[in-house]
Amino acid sequence: MAQSSYVKEKSMLMAEKKTLTDMLYKFQDQLNRLKIEELALKSLMKMQAMQSSKKNWRNLVSKASGAESYKETLNLNVDTHEMDDLKRLDDFIEEEEDEEEEVMDETNEEDYNDQLKSYMY
Repeated sequence: MAQSSYVKEKSMLMAEKKTLTDMLYKFQDQLNRLKIEELALKSLMKMQAMQSSKKNWRNLVSKASGAESYKETLNLNVDTHEMDDLKRLDDFIEEEEDEEEEVMDETNEEDYNDQLKSYMY
């Protein structure tokens, strides 16, 4: 009788082992499916983010091109008459400075001569 209970217990344990092994395979299969689903969702989220960033980029580009209509052009044309006037003014200032230097030189020379005369006499 002990042997028959041993055989019954062994067969029952084998059935449990088979059940547990089947459950393990089912869990592993479900886990793999969930991993695949997670990767698919991540991929979908990346695509949506890329599309959103492209859309934002297009909006920025369209705003920038719209802003171009508000740009002012810089006029770099130079009036030659104004340049001539400035040149003449600059020449005049230089002449005045030269004359002042000459007067200063003459004054310094006269002062020097006066000082020499005072020492000599």
